[in-house]
Amino acid sequence: MRRDRGGPHDRLLLVLLATTQFVICGDATVTNIALPTIGADLRLSDGTLSWVTSAYVLAFGGFLLVGGRVVDLLGFARTLRVGLAIFGAASLAGSFAPDAAWLICSRAVQGLGAALLAPAGLAGVVRSFADGERRTRAISAVGAAAASSVACGQVLGGVLTAAFGWSSVLLVNVPLCLAAYVVAVRTVPPRRRRAAVRGDLDLGGALTGTGGVALLLYAVVDAPPAGQGSTSTVWLLALAVALLVAFAAIELRSSRPLLSWALLRTESVGIANAVALTSATAMFGMVFLLILYLQRTIGLSPLLAGLAFLPYGLVQLATIAVTPRAVRLFGAGTVVVAGCGLAATALVPLTVVPTHAGYRVVLPSLVLLAIGNGCFSVAIAVVGLEGVPERVAGMAGSLLTASQQLGGALGLAATAAVHGVAAAAATPLAALRWGFALDLALAAAATALAVPLARRRVACPTAGQSRASA
Repeated sequence: MRRDRGGPHDRLLLVLLATTQFVICGDATVTNIALPTIGADLRLSDGTLSWVTSAYVLAFGGFLLVGGRVVDLLGFARTLRVGLAIFGAASLAGSFAPDAAWLICSRAVQGLGAALLAPAGLAGVVRSFADGERRTRAISAVGAAAASSVACGQVLGGVLTAAFGWSSVLLVNVPLCLAAYVVAVRTVPPRRRRAAVRGDLDLGGALTGTGGVALLLYAVVDAPPAGQGSTSTVWLLALAVALLVAFAAIELRSSRPLLSWALLRTESVGIANAVALTSATAMFGMVFLLILYLQRTIGLSPLLAGLAFLPYGLVQLATIAVTPRAVRLFGAGTVVVAGCGLAATALVPLTVVPTHAGYRVVLPSLVLLAIGNGCFSVAIAVVGLEGVPERVAGMAGSLLTASQQLGGALGLAATAAVHGVAAAAATPLAALRWGFALDLALAAAATALAVPLARRRVACPTAGQSRASA
């Protein structure tokens, strides 16, 4: 039964959940800035260096569905503790990595911890805050933490690397995880009943689902260096599809499925995940191209390029703070459509960026994108968790996060491929325009997919409605 807490305990719980999202969402961004230094120090080739990021993404995205099921079986409190312990220990080990193999393995274990923390955090919101304005505000606080971590990650990574070396970008996670673990032990005691994990985990579904998603992400990440039409990429994609088909067959017959098809058939949940996936393909690709534009076209250093994203972070945080009121007034579905539409509009001037343009061209797009993403990040979580029973809150949270992770990986690979092909046949600036045009098309598709949500006027139901539906 959900406990509707209030007062200081409520705020402390929110700080805990927000901290976990800050750590896992900002980790990839902070580490990316340190990649050139890591490569020089450990003498890694570009191909090996890319796996410092890819290992984290693969483990994170591949194990999300399993992580969501573990949350539903063990409860979000126990899962949160385990995830924090794994993530913190892996960060500590990675900071002392003497070679590439050690570092890449540590990053993969970090991804495993993140796959537990992400659904545990969203499930914690569902199980600890009643539906309605209080839950929307809680989602906003968690979203603000995630947004601030991404926005500040570029700057933080540059400062830490310059001052203390690349190992500091991993070591900084340790005190954060330790503090969050102590707060979790004191604030969120686990339920006394222990689930029969071995009998309920659906090992067949876990193996095929995790393997299929991981192989699909691997094929997407490996496609640009290997070549989109390479034999290895084709075989990886074929094997991934075969495993995902097997996963679907197992889940349809399972009495305790890893992914509930009834949940996925729920209109708000199904559309929310489709929109989240499509929107992520556009946003990840856009950020990739903006970094290229700022560093290669304008000539900014990595630290200055990171500082260039500060207006984006500040505006996004301000937008997240007022979005709950917009959700209450207009409905979450309408806010999702508005957020997607603003993000698409932000891409329009970048598709025709002039030859000698500078940061003044990028800044308006960054501000508009920040407003759109600020609205979207809160409202899509409200829609994706609308009326979800507590017993499958972890599943719903992991599904939404998995959609965004998979969409981001696909979008980054597609944008990099289009940019690479265009760069071989045109000027660097023209190649950027083609990449931005692809992301604009994807953002417009996300807006179109979200329109049915506005028609349904998805809003925050009352606490009584939520309990009745659960």
